[in-house]
Amino acid sequence: MGDVDGWRTLGVRLAQLRRAAGYNQHSFAPLTGYARSTIANVETGRQRAPREFWQRCDELLGAAGSLLSLYDQAMRQQQTPPPMPEEAELEAVDTHAAPTAVARTSTSPVDPAIVPHWMSMLRILAASHDAFGPRRLHDVVRGELNIIRRHRAGAAGQTLRELLRVESRWAEFASWTADNLGDSQDAAYWLRQSLSMAREAADGRMATYVLMRQAQRAVERGDSAQAIALAEFADARKESTARDRALCAVRTAQAAALAGQRARCQTALQKAHSLVGAAEGLDDPDTIGLHCTRTYVLAYEGQCHLILGQAKQSIAVLEAVLRAWPSAYRQDEALARAWLATGYANLGRVDEAADQGEQALTIALDAGSIRLIKALSRVEHELRSRRVTDESQRFRDRLALADQVVGRMGQ
Repeated sequence: MGDVDGWRTLGVRLAQLRRAAGYNQHSFAPLTGYARSTIANVETGRQRAPREFWQRCDELLGAAGSLLSLYDQAMRQQQTPPPMPEEAELEAVDTHAAPTAVARTSTSPVDPAIVPHWMSMLRILAASHDAFGPRRLHDVVRGELNIIRRHRAGAAGQTLRELLRVESRWAEFASWTADNLGDSQDAAYWLRQSLSMAREAADGRMATYVLMRQAQRAVERGDSAQAIALAEFADARKESTARDRALCAVRTAQAAALAGQRARCQTALQKAHSLVGAAEGLDDPDTIGLHCTRTYVLAYEGQCHLILGQAKQSIAVLEAVLRAWPSAYRQDEALARAWLATGYANLGRVDEAADQGEQALTIALDAGSIRLIKALSRVEHELRSRRVTDESQRFRDRLALADQVVGRMGQ
């Protein structure tokens, strides 16, 4: 009975600390990398989480090791290690083998030179994704992750840590390609794996970047509270470079706009601009979000105006930024054009909305990006209540066909 009481005591303490820190289970769960149901079960003693979970909670809640101490006490009261969380209790059922579960049975040495090789290859693929989209790349990335994992199984010491860092970055990229293919479950899975490996490798910068990406996904689901919690927690870690922190500020601005908090949104955008300005010509080689440029921040400033119902301001920003858009970032260009089209539609400028929508749709089809198609659906929705022109009807018909074609390609 003492065994059970130990886990209940630990769970009760977690709940007390979580509430004192101002988190509910829903907002706290993403910061740990686990689902809300896992937090609920752990707090009632029905589920036993691994030590890394309690270490993470200690850090998040400033518990000064008290949770780890209670965990160690509970472990000493039992003879067998705690089970890992049941797959059904995670945010989505994992359909892949967990990278951290690979047994390190190989005895052949791993050449450390393979680490920079994979980092270079990832940069090349990331550039290809911007140009050509996720359709051709997602399976390649997943195949490469299997190869990295096999090498990691035979590595030790610093080489093992570096391979974990590499694998974490590849896993985040797999999440990004999955998001663009419209596979939310796969995207969430790879982000969880990326965060787990970043923590195991003690790669704070990558862990912060993944939290920012989780905030971005929360924004796209319309969950402003969770997005703000994730983005501000990531930024508060202060482990990242200026551009990566600027990305956190952009996510905060988007979430604040969703919540109707204009002042908070403006403050976050100013911070993002300041951080990007500070990074000009001084980029740290460990910067992950090199795409976060002044142009990128301005585009999202235009989106924030749009979310806040400020169509004229949005159009002014987006028209200016698209005149000098860098050719390397075609998918972000499509997003900016979709936002501009929505702004035009809001003001009844139907043909201009259709024209921008057509340009964005061309990029979306070239890329095979379901994410971009979904962004364009708002333009179509706005055009429904406006006067019908040949140009607007042509765009709506083409979008409807594209939705079917790209949807089939993503299946």
